Amino acid sequence: MIALHVEPTEHSELLRENWGQYVEQPFRAAGKEPPRLYVLPSPYRFIIIPIVQFVLDLSKRYPDRSIIVVIPELIEDRWYEYFLHNQRARLLE
Repeated sequence: MIALHVEPTEHSELLRENWGQYVEQPFRAAGKEPPRLYVLPSPYRFIIIPIVQFVLDLSKRYPDRSIIVVIPELIEDRWYEYFLHNQRARLLE
């Protein structure tokens, strides 16, 4: 299992510091192998292209495996906020 984070700057230390506590420890306590964290730098805030390229590279490396992508979305309080925040998920779909 792989977890992917696209970081617009080089400051993903907080995610890396908390990964062990909030992800790896609960997985191991449940007897499961935790996902490996991959951090892709994206200095120009491009998110879609690095994710698509990463998935394409995985599919070339493991052609006989299925790849499932989970895309989180914000649930907004007001209907008009939906149009501001959820466009990346639609583009990735």
